[in-house]
Amino acid sequence: MEPKPRFVVDIFSGHRESVSRIAMSRLVLTAELLTQLRTELLEADHETCAILFGRAVVKGGRLVRVVVRELQRIAEADYQQRSGIAAQLNPNIVAAVAQRARKSGESIVFVHSHPFALNEFSSIDDAGEKKLSEFLVSRTPGVIHANLLVTPDATIARVLGSGEPLEVVGVGSRLLWGGETDSSVGDPAFDRQVRVFGESGQQRLRKLRVGIVGLGGTGSIVLEQLAHLGVGKLLLIDPDVVERTNLNRLVGASESDISKPKVEASASLAKRINPKVCVETIFSSVLLASVAEQLVDTDFIFLLHRFPWKPGRIESIRLPIFSARY
Repeated sequence: MEPKPRFVVDIFSGHRESVSRIAMSRLVLTAELLTQLRTELLEADHETCAILFGRAVVKGGRLVRVVVRELQRIAEADYQQRSGIAAQLNPNIVAAVAQRARKSGESIVFVHSHPFALNEFSSIDDAGEKKLSEFLVSRTPGVIHANLLVTPDATIARVLGSGEPLEVVGVGSRLLWGGETDSSVGDPAFDRQVRVFGESGQQRLRKLRVGIVGLGGTGSIVLEQLAHLGVGKLLLIDPDVVERTNLNRLVGASESDISKPKVEASASLAKRINPKVCVETIFSSVLLASVAEQLVDTDFIFLLHRFPWKPGRIESIRLPIFSARY
């Protein structure tokens, strides 16, 4: 006999786990714009600036991402000073973009290049950012802004004023990450994959954050394969517990897992396959808006839940979704 759905009980039971936010906040732009920005800013021997406009996405008091929508190039006449080690914009340019942000609520991303191999913000950058942050706090209260640095080796970002790092991601037909290439020796466990994907392909798998909604027969198989592939971060959502009737199809589960949340059993399986994987679990239903919102900062979603859900709630997140509804 098929067990009755009981996610409503589980949502309000004491089994629900709190969610710790491990993932770094992100600065997101199109892969095309990221490539274009790097090309244009690194053409000159002098430091070069640009300005991006976007919107900050905040969930539960935490900055999830800053989404870039528009690029403003800087003309030579708009620099107050410019050299190989520093660049400063004219105050009227800063005042104009601050005025726009004040009216629209947009986030400003100040971009500059290091045409030399310094893959971090310099002391000159720190001093300039401090003054800029103080100005913008008074002109655009409550609005989050950012600073983006482009070097020959990397694209690095941080929240303006606080110094909180932002992971730079270019999205589109392919995903691009702005961080430096990891030159460390790869894990031999992934040797056969590296021969197919290359080191860069394996690194991209390691940087992915994938959400799996539903950890039953299909979901546990998907999780097993993602862990074997070397996906670096997994977010698991399911309101159900393991029952004896599940054991013949729940990959990795045994009698010792009976009555445990399926997300816990699945997390244990992922850790056994790849001890380095970062796993977050939510023992609750994706039908709750507060739970569905946790999927916002994933790169892909596998929607494998066997219970009905409200149409459009997950789809509205606008991320690549693989669904198996049954």
